Amino acid sequence: SGGWVLLCNCHLDTSWISVLDDFCETSLCSHQTHREFRLWLTCAPNDNIPTSLLQRSFKLACLKPSGLRAHLLSMYRKMSEQEALGGSVMAGMQKQL
Repeated sequence: SGGWVLLCNCHLDTSWISVLDDFCETSLCSHQTHREFRLWLTCAPNDNIPTSLLQRSFKLACLKPSGLRAHLLSMYRKMSEQEALGGSVMAGMQKQL
């Protein structure tokens, strides 16, 4: 089906990343994969992540604001914008994805 899979913090244990890379190359890149299927990986920069996996991926960089005050202000600003538009923060994030 067109489900989504999210694998978080992949940089913490990279021993299985080469297996995931092979699986993506053979199975996920085939024409039998549902066109709405998405595989999301979150990780910090790591030299053990195969280049071939990165080349087949869309990459997003999220830079956190420096300092607690800046981080909280950023969160509140996003929440206020969504509330002003009449939607929840999660609904807005889902639209962006």
